[in-house]
Amino acid sequence: MTLFSIFSFGYHSFTQSTVYTDAKNAQDPSVILEYTGAYAYGTNMGYFGSHLNDISVAQLIYNAGARSSRISLPDWLITDYGVNARVNEFQFYEQLGMKDLTAFVGEPSQKNRETNTFPGCPQPAKTFKGLYEPIWLDAAKTLPNPANTYAYYLHQTVKTYGKYVKFWEVVNEPDYTWGDAGWNDAQPYSWYKQNPNPADLPNMYAPIQYYVRMLRVSWEIIKTLEPTDYVCTGGIGYTSFLDALLRNTDNPVDGSVTTSYPYKGGAYFDVLSYHDYPQYGLSYWDNGSGQVKYTRHSDAAAEFHIGMKNKMDSILKKHNYGSTYPTKQWICTETDLGNQNFPNDGYARIKVVNNTLKEPAISIEVNQSKRATAQEWAYAIAQCYLHIVFNHIDPLRSDEPWRMACELIVVDWLGQMMVGQAIHFLASPLPAQTPTDIAELLAVNMAEARKRYGYLSSAGKEQLTWVTKPEVKPFTPTTRQRYNDAF
Repeated sequence: MTLFSIFSFGYHSFTQSTVYTDAKNAQDPSVILEYTGAYAYGTNMGYFGSHLNDISVAQLIYNAGARSSRISLPDWLITDYGVNARVNEFQFYEQLGMKDLTAFVGEPSQKNRETNTFPGCPQPAKTFKGLYEPIWLDAAKTLPNPANTYAYYLHQTVKTYGKYVKFWEVVNEPDYTWGDAGWNDAQPYSWYKQNPNPADLPNMYAPIQYYVRMLRVSWEIIKTLEPTDYVCTGGIGYTSFLDALLRNTDNPVDGSVTTSYPYKGGAYFDVLSYHDYPQYGLSYWDNGSGQVKYTRHSDAAAEFHIGMKNKMDSILKKHNYGSTYPTKQWICTETDLGNQNFPNDGYARIKVVNNTLKEPAISIEVNQSKRATAQEWAYAIAQCYLHIVFNHIDPLRSDEPWRMACELIVVDWLGQMMVGQAIHFLASPLPAQTPTDIAELLAVNMAEARKRYGYLSSAGKEQLTWVTKPEVKPFTPTTRQRYNDAF
């Protein structure tokens, strides 16, 4: 291979304007920087209630031993609240000694969101207006094009937060899907055999070529402003999506190579970020016994995690990364191992544990294997939220009649308010109006009560909707009032 098959200096024509671009990319060994930083445990930021903000959460995760973190910098935050909306928080992360942060970008504001709806999709694409407009207005690459709303937002973001961030992920889990095309290789619609349908990608609702385009714009912006930073995929989970990414350019017609679209997806990222949850791979079918067998131990989980990385690597090698092109570097920004399985009919449950503050830590866990509509998920999550704000989860009382009475109250309330799409229905009116009175009636014959109402939990039939660790003490009046106020 000659150098000129890798480099193509100058500019290319997009639409009817000039886009200034330097074609050095991740297929060029001279621009690849090996990461030499120390391995650091990290965690994902999130919302844990109004009493915890990003700074207090960062302090908690630092106290727990994390020295890095993964943080969201979406367009709706930057555009709607201003580019400096998180500067104080990032300065605090730096003061703590947290280094080489990961940030994921995307999630357009309503102002910047694409208005086109692709065939089969229930809503407009979750990509950006003007994505195929020129990236730059000048050859010096100092002026991002406002018409390319993704380029403009990303330029603002990287210019402001680039001093703190080392790894930039483009769209969180772009290959998230509700169907089986990502993993069921035997099907004719497998992503190994055809490109994902836009409707199969609810985090984008757009063709995969649009994701390649976002990577291309990201490479241009990030490498111009912060040449030593890394452009990453957005935490992908399917090898078939990686294969599709590496065989397509950003050509919106068909992903083919042309003079305007000279490189395929692998040219526009230098770190492959992937997500992996080993619990979904710790079982197998045993022909001898005719049963599903389980390997629920840490060695099997570790092997599955490494095995996922190796499968991704085999796809990269298939497309000549590590031979013709430079080897990709790696980062895993989500992994977890649940300590309790969901039954097949389970949607969500509440977990209540102690934390290092005086208040309990409350989280909602969802069954990631469950396939349901957005409206059904709205119902299931609302069911959990209501138990929290009604203080049903207070360990002051947790007997079975009480729990079942609380389920009846919440399911009846959701039915009256018509929240989402019901996953439970009451066959008869409430036997009383308060949890205490209902619990007293149910306790007379719990065997009969289980037959009539044992299906109401959002965690699955005869499951506990909330699980409270034994060390959690009854809520203080302040805690109970805060949840009432949240309602």
